[in-house]
Amino acid sequence: MPRIRAVQPGSEIFSYSSETGAGLAEIAAVIEPAKTYCLLGSSGVGKTTLLNRLLGRNEFETKTVRLDDGKGGTTTTRRQLVRLESGRSS
Repeated sequence: MPRIRAVQPGSEIFSYSSETGAGLAEIAAVIEPAKTYCLLGSSGVGKTTLLNRLLGRNEFETKTVRLDDGKGGTTTTRRQLVRLESGRSS
């Protein structure tokens, strides 16, 4: 995480597991109503899985991690604004 802090000092950094959901509550707690957030990351890292967890339902298709190389696969091919039921957007 020192590399992230070097690029963006003062950023809040959260650990999250797409597999177990660990860390989800901490992420959800900092999302404020009437604000817009952007999920950024490399392809296949779990951004859509995180969004589904924040929504509380499997709204968007995801793929499992490949057994042969342990990496995720690209599923999402569009960008869109999604409003969370709490009135929060991501």
